[in-house]
Amino acid sequence: MTFFLFLFKYFVSFFQSSINRLNKGIIITNEDIKKIMKITGVNESNIKIRDMGYFAVNKEIIELLKNLNVFRKLDYSKTHDCDNFSSEFSGLCSLVAPNYSIGECWVHTPTGNHALNCFIDDNKRLLLFEPQNNNVFEPQTKKYKPYFVMI
Repeated sequence: MTFFLFLFKYFVSFFQSSINRLNKGIIITNEDIKKIMKITGVNESNIKIRDMGYFAVNKEIIELLKNLNVFRKLDYSKTHDCDNFSSEFSGLCSLVAPNYSIGECWVHTPTGNHALNCFIDDNKRLLLFEPQNNNVFEPQTKKYKPYFVMI
């Protein structure tokens, strides 16, 4: 277990230092987030924001987070579904990229409900992220309708 802890701490430290070297970008306030979510149709009572402000997620951060995403390298298909992947990826991000506008999002899709992750980018757009396959997209491109967001 000690070796595993060492590897985990090294892993977190490596990604933290990589992210810290990047430009922090613009600040996204919780009011900005509420406005962005309302535009996408999320009811204000379903918008949960933990801090007063965050750094916007830029392209470099998104690429680093895709590399951080260990879920696509491991087969959790028997034990995990979308909400497990989303929660675990959000937890990892809070360790390696604290204070960035990264969270969890639940959406209505053409085939049912789905959980995934979300970012607010430096253009103040909501981007969705599928931790199972590393796809980043805007909600309307897949006809996803966000209904709950926690950042």
